[in-house]
Order: sequence, then structure tokens, then C-alpha cells
Amino acid sequence: MPNKIAAGAAPLSESHTDEKLSPWWRRASILTMALGFSVLILLTVKAYDDAPPIPDKVTAPDGSVLFTGADIRDGQQVFLKYGLMDNGSI
Repeated sequence: MPNKIAAGAAPLSESHTDEKLSPWWRRASILTMALGFSVLILLTVKAYDDAPPIPDKVTAPDGSVLFTGADIRDGQQVFLKYGLMDNGSI
């Protein structure tokens, strides 16, 4: 029994592969990616520029040194080394 194709339907062997997208799709995609990455770079630069200052030393009311800026940076290195940002808040 031969296969019958419904009226108005194209057979599977006849695909419409000769249709091409407008060149504006490519331009719009590239422009969108460029703008997106520009925003990401801008936000990264602002995050580094607006980072809170690290004091040279923190002193108690009596004048004794509690910790220094080097202690803070050492603690940050330990935090990053062991991936402690994945632990959540305590």
C-alpha cells in the first residue's frame, strides 16, 4: 500500500534547507555577546576598584595591636586555598 501524503504537506525528502537566515541575525548575536561581555568586564573592574580597604593594623582601646593587614591577607589566602566560600555561613 503506497504512503499517501496529506494535502499541503511536503514529503520528508523535500526539506527546505535552501532557506538562509538574514545576515542581521549574525550581527545581532555578535553585538549582544560584545555588549554582554563588556558589562561583565565593567562590573569586574568596579568590584576590584570598590573593594573595601584593608587597614595596616587594628588596635585595641589600650593601644595593643589585635591584628595586621598581613594577617587579613593571609586569612584570605587560606579562605581561597581551601574553597571555604562553599561552606556557607556559620
